[in-house]
Amino acid sequence: MKLSTEKIEAPNLVQPSAWTFHPFGVICIILFISASRLGRWTNVLCTQQLAQSCVHPEQRSMFAGTEASLSSTFGLGHWIATVVWGRHDQFHWIVLTSLLVTAGSTCLYGLWFMRRRGSFA
Repeated sequence: MKLSTEKIEAPNLVQPSAWTFHPFGVICIILFISASRLGRWTNVLCTQQLAQSCVHPEQRSMFAGTEASLSSTFGLGHWIATVVWGRHDQFHWIVLTSLLVTAGSTCLYGLWFMRRRGSFA
């Protein structure tokens, strides 16, 4: 029996990261995620300011409870939609729904703001 003296190399199990191939894309993702968190924080701050300035003090707790329940209901609806459209090829429905809800809420806020300012009857 003859022993082989050939050197056997182990396979390279380390996969190259996305940072190696797409540094610009990784930087963009990090920046846009940070910007979205800043936008969400700004939205919460504005909502609290509007609630404190537009709602009477004795009605604020009822308003806050209604706001929290609506937020939880829509959050639950989002998770249900994720379960219903859970495959990768159905992801566009979740994106479309999110886009429509965002556009609808923007329009409703615009109408409210224009009525409050008096430029829209």
